[in-house]
Amino acid sequence: MTEVLRLIGLTQDGAMLPAILVGVVVWMTLTVRQMRGDVEKLSRDHDSMDATLRRVAEDVAYLRGQAERAKT
Repeated sequence: MTEVLRLIGLTQDGAMLPAILVGVVVWMTLTVRQMRGDVEKLSRDHDSMDATLRRVAEDVAYLRGQAERAKT
């Protein structure tokens, strides 16, 4: 067993390097997944806000048209 540990570098200097590298890879993977989810959610939120603002703009245009007709 000690020979196997020595071969994979767990009993030599720098033994923590594989563990650190695995931790960094896992952290990066989770971070990228989280960022992709956040970007997707922001995209949906922006689409929703766009639709809402378009409806408000239509309402304002309608009301301005009503006000202009009342003036004449």
